[in-house]
This record gives sequence, structure tokens and C-alpha cells, in this order.
Amino acid sequence: MTKPIGFYVTFQRFTPESIDMGDAESRGWWDSGNWMTDDKPEAPAFIFDPDLDFDEDEHQSVDDAAVQWAVDRLKREGATQPSSTEDPEWWSTESEVEDFGTGATLVRSFHFEGFTPEQQEAINRTMFGQDTKPIATRKVEITLRALTAMEYTVTVDVPADADDEDLHEIARELYSNTDGGEFHDDEVTWDEGTHTWQEVDDDASETQSSVLHLTFRITAPEPVAEDFETLINEADYTVSHDLIEGTEITEVDESSQRVIVAATLHHTVTEQGAQEIAHGLHHLFQAADASLQYASELVDVDFPAWV
Repeated sequence: MTKPIGFYVTFQRFTPESIDMGDAESRGWWDSGNWMTDDKPEAPAFIFDPDLDFDEDEHQSVDDAAVQWAVDRLKREGATQPSSTEDPEWWSTESEVEDFGTGATLVRSFHFEGFTPEQQEAINRTMFGQDTKPIATRKVEITLRALTAMEYTVTVDVPADADDEDLHEIARELYSNTDGGEFHDDEVTWDEGTHTWQEVDDDASETQSSVLHLTFRITAPEPVAEDFETLINEADYTVSHDLIEGTEITEVDESSQRVIVAATLHHTVTEQGAQEIAHGLHHLFQAADASLQYASELVDVDFPAWV
């Protein structure tokens, strides 16, 4: 499993008396508000969560998202003092008044955990107000395999210097976080197989998209009182495939009796992948009360014009 990325936090508490003695009154580990004076906590106080903190519309990669998250967290917590002027290992807060009655003050220090050297350098440069550049990544297409002889392929960004051992760990992490239903109807008792991966050429001209436009020709049994558009708008429909996570009717053409359904996929596919989805697609259009089932034929699969 991949180690967490985040910050362990330590604290030092000072009183006027301890300052006169030239030392802290107490020190220990800080865990999101809970003092821990002896043992280091099992997990960092603050942890980067790719599922929550990475937005593909805002970040070029998960690595860049982790850097931005770290900078935002340090600034939010008031950590402005580096452990050194070059390659600091931690950032500390200014002395914060904890108790105005006793004059006790507190200093917290945020220690890097799990960041790559490139990420840590980018964080430090940003904290120093220097220009930085996105963390170098490359695309790898990882095929996850279960012993049911089923496969599930996803394209991910990985650090540019990731070797086979790193990719193996990334693949195992992806597998552990993937719904077993992607491999087999049984989502519990599916066993891990041997995963593979291959490089993805960013310069390839092959079209890729996570959205497909599926065009159906719908024929309703005669006689039907409603016009075609009303019939479709009031119908119940199912367009499903293992890789489809949601659908929406986007266009109804009464003259040709064609309906375009936009299908959002779990991950991007190529034109070949789109044809494979079409081959295994399940589709059903019927009246809202299920009294009539309409004949439906998939006549075209296309990427949206804006891809």
C-alpha cells in the first residue's frame, strides 16, 4: 500500500519561566488538536487525499495537486518559519499565545511525510515565494487483472522517474481501490492477478474521451398517441455497460426517430475502446408504465465534437 502523504506535527510549549531556563516547558506530538506527549502517532496529523484534494480541471497531475494542497495547508496553519534557508525539512509557526494568564506560548512544526524530493522542493520554493514548475509526470496505461481472468484498464499520471517497482505499487494501490464489480459479479471474493502496464504516448493523434454519444433509432409499436419527442421524454430507458457511470438524453430527432444519449465513462477510451463498448452495450426503451417496449437499434457511436 502507498504510504500517506502529509505532515506530522510537533509542538513546543514555552512559559516565561522555561524561557528564562532556555528551554521549552513541554514538547510532544500534535494530532489535529490532541496533545500526544510520548509516542509518535501512527498517521500524520494532516493527510493529502487524492479523491478529495485532486481536481483534474485545476491540477495537471495528482503530484501537482499534492504540492498545492501542502502549500495551502502550511499557510492556513500559519507555518511561515523554515527549518533552514535551503531545503527545509519542516516549517514552523511563529510563537502563538496559548494562555494570556500564564503567558504560555506555543510553536508548532510541520514535518514533511511521504513527499517525493521533487514535490518537497516545489513546496519549499512556493513557500519562499519563488517560481516553480509542475512536477514531471508521464502517462501509463495500467491493466489490472483478477484471477477470474477479467481485466480493467485505466490510464493514470505517474512520476516521470517511476520505475517498475514503483509502478507495481501503484497498480496494487489502484487494484485495492477498484470496485470488484469491474472484474466479476461477486464484489467480495475476487482475487488479485498479475497486473501489467505500458507507456502512453501523449503525442499520439488517436482520439480519446471519457464521454460517448450513442445514437439510437427508436421504433414504437403502433398506434401511439403521443408525438415522438413526447414519447421519448416520458419513456423509461436503460443504456448500460460496465464502463458507463451515467447517461443523459441530449437530442431527439422526430423526423428520423433518432435519439442521442450522452454516456459518461469511468475512464477515457480510444475509438477502438468505444467500439468495444458498443459491442457489449445493453439498451432498453419502454413506456413509463412498462406496458410497451420500443424497438431500439444502436446506429452510431461518436465522440462529442468538443473533444
